[in-house]
This record gives sequence, structure tokens and C-alpha cells, in this order.
Amino acid sequence: MKKNSIILFVFCILLLSIFSGCGIYSNIDLEEVKKEILELKTRKLDISKVKEVLKNSSYFNSLEEVDINSVQNLGISKENIDTGHGFLFMVENNEEFNSFSYTSYIIVKPVEDREDILKEEIDNYYKNLFEEYINREGATIEGVRHIENVMKKEYEGYFIYILSYNNEDVWKIIQENSHSLLFENPKELTLKEFSEIFSVKEEYISEYEAVLSENEDSVSLYVIVKPRSGKAESVKKSIDKYMNELEKKYETDIINHRIQTEVGSYLIYIVSKDNENILNTIKNVIVRKNG
Repeated sequence: MKKNSIILFVFCILLLSIFSGCGIYSNIDLEEVKKEILELKTRKLDISKVKEVLKNSSYFNSLEEVDINSVQNLGISKENIDTGHGFLFMVENNEEFNSFSYTSYIIVKPVEDREDILKEEIDNYYKNLFEEYINREGATIEGVRHIENVMKKEYEGYFIYILSYNNEDVWKIIQENSHSLLFENPKELTLKEFSEIFSVKEEYISEYEAVLSENEDSVSLYVIVKPRSGKAESVKKSIDKYMNELEKKYETDIINHRIQTEVGSYLIYIVSKDNENILNTIKNVIVRKNG
């Protein structure tokens, strides 16, 4: 009986250590975490990335962006567009061709239950463009074939229309660049850099992994740090201060919706376009390592 009681006691202690964070969360494979996080891409189609890549392509003439408030002038109702998921309408505006749009592309997500209405409006825009062209002086067979060859795709809930000099190539470019890496040009911090940036004494850190990716108007980062015994509150206070300063500096949603959490004895901070994806990746690595 006494032996069974000892076994039960030991089992309970083991369970307590696991769920209190001192078991499977006592050591995270930070190298494996880094490897997987730096391969993560946005799950949401990244319109800004597509725009940047196509801007440098040779498949369009000079393009100008149509503002969401100007689409009404083209027969498209902005009420049918889900602007929360981005909107991109680029049309040619070349004086050499009297502002006629020989090339253009649209990436737009319809409001739920308005898919058919929006599709009809965009189809009519290209239909009117075709009719305008064939009524122009000097219209050619090649021009007619070009205009009527507009490509129409549905991709991840978006309507994509392409009128270019090689629609298939443009479509391939869009697919290959529709999801950008969460960390573009990542910089891994040395312990000294980590200490200086976050104002944390080096001797307070037991383990850490910190990666930053900066551009002109924002920053992405993730920090996983295991403070030494008794230093957790000091480390947390310093990093929290840095995060608050970032929020004041950039004032962007990506900073405001950051994740600050704890997994066992590790402090975790995430600022990115897909925080949950990164946090789940960290947890999945832990489970696989200890499963």
C-alpha cells in the first residue's frame, strides 16, 4: 500500500511539473523554431507584394492605380468590394495612346453575397473597353484580339482580371508572389545586440532567439527568451517598454495587435502579419520534440 502511495505521489509530481511549464516547456529547440518561422508565409493574399513585383515587370505599359473612391467612374460599385482584404486596380494611362487602357489588372475580393454583382460590373468594364477600342480610328485585328483576351481568374476568394502582353506569365507571377515571407530580410540578433536593443543585461538571459525584419514604415519581429532564475520580471519589464515605444513610433495595426505571452519559463513576443501562425509553429515544434 505504501509503495502504491509513493508511485502515485511521484506521478502527481510529474504531472504538476509538465503542466506548470517545467516539463515539456522547460527547453524549446530554438534552432528548429527559427528554421520553421523563417519559412512561414502570409496565409492572406499579399496584394502589396504582388503590386511591387508587377511594377518591375515588362508585361504592362505605364500603369496608374485607381483609387477605391474612383471605381464608380468605371461602373464598379465600391459597396460590392471587401476593402478589408485589400483592393488593387491598375490601369494604363499613357498619353501616347490617348489614355486608352491597353493593359490593366484587377485584384479584388467581393463582399459576401455580392460576388455575381461585382463580377458582372467588372465584366461590363472590359466589355465597354472592347467596344471603345473597335470604334476607335486605327483599330487593328491584333488590337481586337488583345483586348478581348482578358484573363479572368478566381483565386483564394479574389477575382483577378489580367489584360497584358502575356497573361499566362503575369498569372504565374501573381501566384508565385501572392504570399510573402512573414520575415523579409531577417536579421538575427547577437546577444550583445539583443541586450542593447531591449535594454536587458546579458547575464539575465539563459536562452534567447530574436529576429527582426524592418522596412521604412514598420517592423516585424519575434522574441523567445528564457530569463535566468529570479530575473523574469526585470526582463519582461524591459521588453514591454521596448514594445510600447515601438507602438508609439509606428502606430500601425501590426504593432498594436502584437502577441505577448508566456510558454512555460519562456517569454514570447511576436509582431507580424500573422502572429497566430508563428505562435502555433512554436507550440507545434514543442509538441513534436516532446511527443
